[in-house]
Amino acid sequence: MIKNKFSFVKNQTLYMKYYIKKSHKIYKKYGLVDLIVKIILFIFKKPDEIQKAQINVWNKLSNMYGSTVQYGPFKDMKIGKMKSWELEHGLITKILGTYEEQILNILIKFSKKNNTFIDIGAADGFYVVGMAFKKIFKNIYAFEVNSKSREVIKLNHKLNNCKQNIKIKGEAKYLSLKRIINKKKKCTILIDIEGAEFDLLSIKVLKLLKDCHIVCELHLFYGKKKYYELIKNAKKIFHCKLIKRKSYNLNKFKELDNFNDNERLLALSEGRKDNQEWLILTPK
Repeated sequence: MIKNKFSFVKNQTLYMKYYIKKSHKIYKKYGLVDLIVKIILFIFKKPDEIQKAQINVWNKLSNMYGSTVQYGPFKDMKIGKMKSWELEHGLITKILGTYEEQILNILIKFSKKNNTFIDIGAADGFYVVGMAFKKIFKNIYAFEVNSKSREVIKLNHKLNNCKQNIKIKGEAKYLSLKRIINKKKKCTILIDIEGAEFDLLSIKVLKLLKDCHIVCELHLFYGKKKYYELIKNAKKIFHCKLIKRKSYNLNKFKELDNFNDNERLLALSEGRKDNQEWLILTPK
């Protein structure tokens, strides 16, 4: 009981630090008024004008398809229900199969090199459930610090009647990763932990993962000092490549034909604050 309470407090502290950093970033970039508006919207859960446009698209898509992925490698996978205006996690793009499409294709390519997938920062389980649903990897591990998100992963796993088991864990640390690496040796690893990647991927951990294929989403909440340090250290052990999100063809989806240009652009938006960058690490 004491251990569980400690884990809960630790998880909440991690998320509090994240939202403080995020608020500071909004304040620096847009000013106090915009920050206050966003806080009010967050507290009362009211959609802004951009979200309203996305909701307009989502309402049509959900009437047509429910919450089932229509295109891409995870086609036919179901995504657990959520309120229609909670679209900051790219629900529309997940349904249309464009959500981090190039990252998913890279992970599938890496699956030819090994049969173990580790998702660090698994959130709602989009990747781990999709990999299990399509049987892309034989062994699947999900690390997620938020207890509610871990429950969502279980629900999405059950919703899709996945035969393949997903091992769901809390925070990823050196020892927990070492236990997997000692057993599986070579793995494909996806990391998306909102800035904590710079602390996780120490030289010690990079050496532990030297035979793995890694895709890491980079967050520059703390400036570029840690960013350059990580890349410098990674180059000593891996082949390194930096990529950014590709643009998408607005005319690709017939479902969007009756929406105006702005609505179609927003439909394919993942709501990112900047031009997202990923670090791709492959063994030397």
